Amino acid sequence: MKLAAVALVVCLLGSLPILALGLVIQVEPKTSECFYQKITASSKVAFEYRVTRGGLLDINIKVTAPSGRVLHQELHFFRGADEGVTKFDAEEDGVYSFCFDNEMSRWTAKVVDFDVISSDKTAEDILSGGKK
Repeated sequence: MKLAAVALVVCLLGSLPILALGLVIQVEPKTSECFYQKITASSKVAFEYRVTRGGLLDINIKVTAPSGRVLHQELHFFRGADEGVTKFDAEEDGVYSFCFDNEMSRWTAKVVDFDVISSDKTAEDILSGGKK
């Protein structure tokens, strides 16, 4: 059974728009799940993710640009309140993919909580809430 809770929030902070997409999903064993977001060139993007339940709390992460260029790929193990964060400046207009791969698991599904935040602000400003 797929678990999906969706929260889509569009905020205006001053005159700069911030788009945030937050999801909680269950990635079944021997599968991968990808999510897509249209992002404009020169936007700052912060991708935060965490496995909250399932086996060793591990998942393969892959972020791909519209051209197919892989921006980030790793097998991430989460410990305690550990959270994975990938930040980048979008160099291309188009649809970016954010994938979670649980192909290595034989029996254990993984519950993943993640956010994709894009803005004209810097990725550091986005993650710090504008506080420096």
